[in-house]
Amino acid sequence: MTFFSNGNRRASRNRSNERRPAFRLALDRLEDRTMPSTLSISANASAIEGGNVTLRAATVDLHELVAEVCASFAAKATAHGVSLVNQVEPDVMVYADGRRLEQMLTNLIDNGIKFSREGGTVTIRHEAGSRDRIVVEDNGDGIPAQHVERLFERFYRVDRARSRDMGGTGLGLAIVKHLALLHGGEVTVDSELGKGTIFTIHLPKRS
Repeated sequence: MTFFSNGNRRASRNRSNERRPAFRLALDRLEDRTMPSTLSISANASAIEGGNVTLRAATVDLHELVAEVCASFAAKATAHGVSLVNQVEPDVMVYADGRRLEQMLTNLIDNGIKFSREGGTVTIRHEAGSRDRIVVEDNGDGIPAQHVERLFERFYRVDRARSRDMGGTGLGLAIVKHLALLHGGEVTVDSELGKGTIFTIHLPKRS
């Protein structure tokens, strides 16, 4: 696995305007990488969809957050022969719940690794505009057009056998969709067979 990043990782962290102790961050990473049961993931998805999640929005250092999520996938990306590329410029800030944004990025990057071809690349970048756009792009096989509209439905899988073999629950994209909505934003997808898939998280700027 090759991990590229625009700029060096900063010593300071501004994910929620608070420093998280190293041991707490390590525990969070362990929780994220430990495979929970489908039942617990479903319960989490239900809470998010029902709006029973409290967002703690603050200014988030997006470059640093993406670097941390990519680092947590180092072993998995290596096993799949996939490169992760952090193209977010240093000091790019977005307004979001840092932990929930991390959850969205984790699901999208994990998805990109799973469905990339060996030697493929998953690229994460930021696009400025009236809203902040966080783009996760892979150059994998792409998604057939008839499946795109249903991607964010609970338990929907384009390739059921492949998703099951890779440990997918069919809930990750549904969680991303509803977390984006809770932020007052949305997630969109653009895919072309044989060329890859682009997921974009659209977040409102701080008013």
